[in-house]
Amino acid sequence: MKFTEDQLERLNDSLKRFITSNRYLRAGTVDYSTTINQTESNILIFWLDKFATHYQEKFILPDFESYCDRLFGKLKPRLSEFLADENIPSYSFNCTFYLGEKRYHNFEIVLASL
Repeated sequence: MKFTEDQLERLNDSLKRFITSNRYLRAGTVDYSTTINQTESNILIFWLDKFATHYQEKFILPDFESYCDRLFGKLKPRLSEFLADENIPSYSFNCTFYLGEKRYHNFEIVLASL
């Protein structure tokens, strides 16, 4: 299943709010509007190079894959809420995290919140 254009817009708005509502992410982000995006091809892209260098060095680079997993874990409740609002019982997110030359791919199934 692919999201409609309206759903993509609502989801991407929710992803931006996720960044801005977390004081640590907001403070460490250079450009929060494009840090996380759901694409038309249903890939959830995390542009970790949108975080300031000091944030990357302190939080991301010491354990890149673990940071990616933890970030998705924090985002998961918001995705679950979005799915519930859209009456989608579950969704498989194909996640790709980018930071310079580093890449991490993860496949996550999220259930709608009750």
